[in-house]
Amino acid sequence: TTLDMIDTLLSFTTQLFQYKWIKDSTNYKTYLTELENQKKLYIEKDEDKLIDSIDNFLELIEEHHKPELLTEEGYKYLRYYGTYIKENVENEF
Repeated sequence: TTLDMIDTLLSFTTQLFQYKWIKDSTNYKTYLTELENQKKLYIEKDEDKLIDSIDNFLELIEEHHKPELLTEEGYKYLRYYGTYIKENVENEF
């Protein structure tokens, strides 16, 4: 389910930070906050705000796609998994 996917991305985001694929702790905390918000909005069935939150998350990933902030592997994982979640939400609601 989409909720499981968000939970998986939350868990993997922590692992990416531990692997140093996410290099900045402030950005890491921001990603977690965005994902927790997505989880809340999904549970509340607020599709419009959920899509906005996912878009914000994906924009952050694009902004942080710099070697000093996010490795190429970290970028790809967050970007593509986040996009997959968005597509799933759009198909589900």
